[in-house]
Amino acid sequence: MPLLAREPFVGFPRSRGPAFFDFIMRLCADAGFTPRIAHEAPQLDIVSLVAAGFGVAIVSESVRSLRREGAVLVPIVGSPRTELLVAWRADDRSPVVRDFVELVRRLRALWRRRG
Repeated sequence: MPLLAREPFVGFPRSRGPAFFDFIMRLCADAGFTPRIAHEAPQLDIVSLVAAGFGVAIVSESVRSLRREGAVLVPIVGSPRTELLVAWRADDRSPVVRDFVELVRRLRALWRRRG
């Protein structure tokens, strides 16, 4: 039995991010266990609950900047990846939205060239 299978997990309700929730469940299943979610919280509060001793969590790299005394963030071996998407209203003609979407498209092209 994997060591993490014995630990309580801090997670977020599936309804708040079904795709990412399923991604985390798949990572755990691939490692041979189903996490025992003992506490649920908004994604931005999970690291604080881990720091307070409520359990362990699998979080996105974006929370790295949410440093909390008592919590250690360690990359997962193999660096699993998930897709990140941008959504906007199809009829939005805002210059800010247009520029943001263009920036995202340029970054996507750059990342694809890097392989």
